[in-house]
Amino acid sequence: MTVNCLISFEKTYKNEGGYIADLGDGAGETNGGITKRTYPHLDIKSLTKDEIFEIYKRDFWDHYNIGSLNNQGLCDQVFDMSINSAPLALGMTLQLAIHACGNNLTLDGIIGSATITAANSLDPVLLLKQFRLERIRFYTGLANANPDKREKFLRSWNMRALS
Repeated sequence: MTVNCLISFEKTYKNEGGYIADLGDGAGETNGGITKRTYPHLDIKSLTKDEIFEIYKRDFWDHYNIGSLNNQGLCDQVFDMSINSAPLALGMTLQLAIHACGNNLTLDGIIGSATITAANSLDPVLLLKQFRLERIRFYTGLANANPDKREKFLRSWNMRALS
């Protein structure tokens, strides 16, 4: 199956929304998920959808080898999580899902060739379900460790994992 970055992008872009200057978020200005904290050199407010896509493709889709996964649904989920979590959390979440499906690859949090090969060897429907579950576990743990974020973000994080 051929996967498509644009399909994943459209879903994530919809989840992220447009320009937001939420001082309680900690990320500063955000536009389509692109944050001032991560990209201090950019004029966040004036980013176009096309510019956001180029950043997403270069810094997330390509960087994490998401296009090497052989299931669009899993690509959508991994890509979406890559936008709102740390790289190690993303890698560990995918690897824990792979483990839960019966493959005992090393849990190092790196989405490298071993992780991609393991993911592509599994039943795609089962792996997608397990990734969603692991993603919810991650977000729940994050929210429990940061009570100020629990009320504000947990519901939307979990809805993204289930979409």
